[in-house]
Amino acid sequence: HYWTDKDGGHIIATHAGEPISGKPSMVWESAMLMLAMENYYFATGDADTKQKMQAHWNYLRSVFNEEQLVGRQGKSPNLASDDAGWSAMLFITIYRIFNDKSALELARKLIHNSYDYWVDGTMDNGIWYCDKKLYNGDQWKSIYSVSLLISALEYSKATKGTAQYDQSLYEKSMKLYNWIENNLRRDK
Repeated sequence: HYWTDKDGGHIIATHAGEPISGKPSMVWESAMLMLAMENYYFATGDADTKQKMQAHWNYLRSVFNEEQLVGRQGKSPNLASDDAGWSAMLFITIYRIFNDKSALELARKLIHNSYDYWVDGTMDNGIWYCDKKLYNGDQWKSIYSVSLLISALEYSKATKGTAQYDQSLYEKSMKLYNWIENNLRRDK
């Protein structure tokens, strides 16, 4: 019930996208399924699953341009920091499965843009979950930023020792990690 062969094959959007507009408005909803598909593929080696992942990745790139994928924080498809984080995790997944360096670069750009957009002065005090206007003036910092953090650290691990390594991204991520450890742990 999640797949259509239309447009080369893709995951059916359910979050304010298809069937309303005919196109997805968010990346995160299919990112969650793609993470499960990745686990299934690595566990089974099922070629059909890998083919479906490639088809969906091709579809997403036909629906969203680079600016939408990495530079629209506070707007669809990255309304909040967790939406951007799930998108970054999808890009990292595509890199792991297909060694797609363009997906790895999309992850780097998205994470930097997200950190810069939702920062409150410095990374030393975490990042905002969303814009005030999204939740009637409410704004908070939360553990939701972990999806960005995990993606950033995986990017750093994948590129360490190469020309693509981004020391600034790593440093920002470690500041966010330290803030999370010092402020959001239950045992504190």
